[in-house]
Amino acid sequence: LEDWVRGFPGHVTLIIDGGESATMANDDILRPQAFMKPRYTVIASAKQEEHAYHEVDLGINSVFTHFLVTGLRRPSQYVRPAADLNMDGNITALELFKHIRKEMALYDIENPGRDQEPHFWPGDLGDTVIYRY
Repeated sequence: LEDWVRGFPGHVTLIIDGGESATMANDDILRPQAFMKPRYTVIASAKQEEHAYHEVDLGINSVFTHFLVTGLRRPSQYVRPAADLNMDGNITALELFKHIRKEMALYDIENPGRDQEPHFWPGDLGDTVIYRY
């Protein structure tokens, strides 16, 4: 994956949903530290030795993707997306990660045994805007 993304110009934000997906931005499994570089920001769905859960009650989405989508969705033109934590009309990678992490933690409390904690690697521009409305 890093070989493919390397050719993208500028700073790249990756959102990876899969078991142990955080290992792409740390020093363990797969290609160690593949995305632990200044030009990459990574939001990963699961830490080392964690599964990425899919729940029937969330439809076709995984738990992580469900909260990513609900964080970016505007229920109406008059309501801001939930991930816009400072209500400025922009959602940064860090804001999106904080929203997902909070919602997944609450979901894990309500669904014991399904512990899954997302991971964030900020790179140099982790607080860059990734969605504007």
